Amino acid sequence: DYVQKGDALLSEKRYQDAIACYNKAIKIEPEKAIAWFKLGIANLRVKRYKIAIACYDKALELKPDYHQAWRDRGVALGNLRQHQEAFISFDKATQFKKDDAVAWLNRGLALEELEEYDIAIASFDKVIELKPDSYKAWNHRGYALVRLGRDEEALLCFDKALSIQPDYANAYYNKAACYALQRQVE
Repeated sequence: DYVQKGDALLSEKRYQDAIACYNKAIKIEPEKAIAWFKLGIANLRVKRYKIAIACYDKALELKPDYHQAWRDRGVALGNLRQHQEAFISFDKATQFKKDDAVAWLNRGLALEELEEYDIAIASFDKVIELKPDSYKAWNHRGYALVRLGRDEEALLCFDKALSIQPDYANAYYNKAACYALQRQVE
């Protein structure tokens, strides 16, 4: 089947060949949501974000509760710097699959871009509830706290991120920036 062939090519990073297979699958079964979703993934990988979004939209038209399509649609929109629309997609993904830590993280990142730090923190808290070792969630929670002027709490988050992933450069940078903002450079 062409979707399976496309998946094999996708895993080999042969994106153009995968796109050709998914297109064949869609030609045979245009109502197959997974084929549209996979075509979206392949287009996302080659940075054809608008085409990817159109594919996810078609998958969602066929299967409105397709949480992965909502999530990946958000990723494509984020790459186009359309953060409000990305947030809406990630929010839909979390509504359909409440334990999708990746969707919650991306929801928080979109909110961070929109400077909605309080709501972003709630998303990062949900990631941490689902996946306590998510150093990225701890780091971004810290960043949002800094932006809200809650430096002491932020530093604890950066330390937690570094205890999980000791070589995570972003957490070191954010921690240093936080100290610099406090004029407590060490």
